[in-house]
Amino acid sequence: MSYRNLFGLACLFCFITGLVTHSPYAYWGALFAGALSRASVRKGWSTPQWMERLSLFRGTPWLTKEHKKGLRSVTPEEVAALQKGKEQEDRQEKRT
Repeated sequence: MSYRNLFGLACLFCFITGLVTHSPYAYWGALFAGALSRASVRKGWSTPQWMERLSLFRGTPWLTKEHKKGLRSVTPEEVAALQKGKEQEDRQEKRT
């Protein structure tokens, strides 16, 4: 999870609340949370440690830095090669 996802979720929550309650304050909250979500992407805010610990995708080989930035997609062959390389590293660590 990152600030983008956190504020995006808050934006969605505020928007749904605004639809249900017809509250203008909820719409303002959605606008504000959406602006913070976009600002976090543009400014490149790093993910804090507590969010890293909550992340479900921590340590998955197919989410490389290039993939997270959206520069390129990872092919299934690359995923298999990454997993195989990880298994070999684990075996070498066990031997030593």
